[in-house]
Amino acid sequence: LQIKDMLPALHSDKATQIDRHLSELNAATQSRSEEHARSAGRKVIELCEEAIADGLDDDNKSIAKQFLAASALQRAKLMVQQLPRVANNANQLRRLKTELENDVKKAIDNAPAFPEAHMLAAQINMLPQADEVAALGHGNKAIELLKDSPVDQSAAYMLRARLQKDDTDAQLNDLRLATDAEPTNMGAWQLRIALQLGLGKLDEAYADIQ
Repeated sequence: LQIKDMLPALHSDKATQIDRHLSELNAATQSRSEEHARSAGRKVIELCEEAIADGLDDDNKSIAKQFLAASALQRAKLMVQQLPRVANNANQLRRLKTELENDVKKAIDNAPAFPEAHMLAAQINMLPQADEVAALGHGNKAIELLKDSPVDQSAAYMLRARLQKDDTDAQLNDLRLATDAEPTNMGAWQLRIALQLGLGKLDEAYADIQ
C-alpha cells in the first residue's frame, strides 16, 4: 500500500515523491547500499515533515508521522552498521553518533510508542561520551512498551542488563526477568549462569544449569 493511497488529503505530487523515495530506501536497505539508503531516507523524512507542516487532519497526520518514524528508524539501523568501521576514528564516530541521535529522536518524537526506537536509542546513548541516564530511560521505556510481547521484552531486559554493568545485582535481576519473560532465551540463561558463577553464587548457578 502506497502513501498516496493512505493519505488522499496529501497533494498527489508530494505523495508520489514520498512513495518513490520509500521504494528507493527499501531497495537500498535490501542491497545494503548505505549511501543511497541514507539519501533516500533523508528525503522521505523531509517530505513527510513538509506534509505535516502543510496541514493535515489528525488521522492523516498520524499516518504521516508513522511513515516518518519508520523511515528514520530504518535509516538509523542501516547507519549503525558503520560503527565498526569508524570505531577507531573519534571524529567520524562523533559525527555518526550525532546523525544516529537525530534520526532516532525523529522516530521517537513522531512515534513515542515505538519500542524498537527506544532500544536503539539506549544503545546509541552508550557510545563514547555516554549518557547512561538517558540510555537507561530508553531501556525502561522499551520494557514497558513490550509488556505484551514476551520474546521482545526478554531482549529488552538483556539490553538493560548490559546498560547496568556497574550494578551486578541489577544485572542479575534483569537476566532473571529476561528468562522469566522468555524461558527459551538461551542467551539470557547463559549470561545469567555466567554472572552467578562470577559472583560466587554457585548453588544458584548449578540449579539453573540443571
